[in-house]
Formats: sequence, structure tokens, C-alpha cells
Amino acid sequence: MPELSTLKLEIVPSPETNDHEVKIWADETELLSLASAMGLDPDDLFHQPQTLATSGVALVGRCDCGCLGCGDINARIEHHDSTVTWSVDGAPQIHFARDAYLRELERARADTTWETPERTAARLVRAALPSFQLQLTERGLSFDWASGRGDAAHFVVSLRSAKGQVMVRIANDGDPPRRLAERMLEMLRSGTF
Repeated sequence: MPELSTLKLEIVPSPETNDHEVKIWADETELLSLASAMGLDPDDLFHQPQTLATSGVALVGRCDCGCLGCGDINARIEHHDSTVTWSVDGAPQIHFARDAYLRELERARADTTWETPERTAARLVRAALPSFQLQLTERGLSFDWASGRGDAAHFVVSLRSAKGQVMVRIANDGDPPRRLAERMLEMLRSGTF
């Protein structure tokens, strides 16, 4: 049996990139710092097609400049009966106890204490999408992202269409996150944008 490490995911602000990053720890070692990289924003880590909870190759880090696509760090993740193995180029394999690993993933994914009000509103919009995804699809649209980080005066949703990106903006006038999300969802459902 290989020596097992303990996984810890820590979400911290990243002022340089106007987002947050997920630091990935194996015992006392912050893995991405070994590659001079930084963690992904929680949305990018937890909402990518390849999850950390299944076997495959997952994006786990980005260049220390903060840009995705520039020096990305991928991990080959293999789930076994009782262990999870990570292989990252140029580093020794890391083995985790599977049950503890999955509990830490779920804990970090469910943690919203780090969210700013705009990030909470974005999460609420994303969570409500299944209830009206068909309406968007019928209009030839798909959800891309929601954010209030780029322009403090507006809350924005990006939609994709065959013609490109459609930006839907509403004033961010200090409403609580739930009300801000409700106003955006009303606009998206009505199609008046």
C-alpha cells in the first residue's frame, strides 16, 4: 500500500487576478507552488467537465500570471477502491485515502463562506439554470458565466449563441445577493434583453 497523504482545499482571495484561487495541499505541501503556479478560481475548478471526483485528466492550476491557457497544470486522477492517485508532470505520484478525499472535495465545493455578494448572486443564477434551460435553448442560447467582478455597477450574465456572445446586464444597486439573482433570472426568463 502506498503512503497516503491528506488532501486539503483552501479557497483564498487573489487580488492580483480579481478572483479567488483554490490552493491544493497534500499534507503540509501546497502543490501548485511547487510548479510556480496558482490555483484555479473555485468556479473553474468545481464546474469543469472533468471533475476531481472521477478518474481522468482535470485542470487543477494556472500560470502564476492568473490566465487560463497559459501554463495550465493538469492532474491525471485515478480512483481505485480505497485510494485516489494524482499524477502531475514532473512530480511524484500522490496517493490519498479515497473516502477522506471525497469528503474534502464535497466540503470545499459546499463552502460558500468566501463568496462576495456578487459571487453569491452568480452561484444562485447558475443553480437556477436547470429550471429554464429549455427556454434558453429554444432561443438558441446557452449559459456561459455570471459575474459582478468586471464592473461594480453591473451584474452581468454571458450567454452564447450561434452568432457569438450575448451580454445581459442589470444595475448592481446594492440589492442583497438573492434579490440581485432574482432580478437577473426574471430578465433571462422573459427574454427582454
